[in-house]
Amino acid sequence: MSVFQRIKFGTSVLLALGTVAGSAAPMLAPAPAFAQTAFSDVSNNYWAKDFIQDLSERGIIKGFPDRTFRPDALVTRAEFAAMIRSVKKAKTRAAIGFVDVPSNFWARGAIAEAYEMGWMSGYPG
Repeated sequence: MSVFQRIKFGTSVLLALGTVAGSAAPMLAPAPAFAQTAFSDVSNNYWAKDFIQDLSERGIIKGFPDRTFRPDALVTRAEFAAMIRSVKKAKTRAAIGFVDVPSNFWARGAIAEAYEMGWMSGYPG
């Protein structure tokens, strides 16, 4: 994947999350005082710093245990499901079992909820 495609993808994800967060803001409680809202790898002049900080303050994103956000990394299906899980929406369909998601996978519940709420879909088989 080229650098341009990665930036374009990252921008799309941040804009989508920003839109979701903005529309769901009244439904979200503020993050606890101890929540991490600054990340060691997001400089003050990083183009998406304000989006990242806002989503972090709302509890939608949390970053990694080493206090990084990794803003240029691709977002996995599991990570996206975990982020979107905090934005509650009515369930529109029953959960299904994805064959590529093991029963002990850390994000299995988040993926199931994201599917039930219509945020995610799978591929046949």
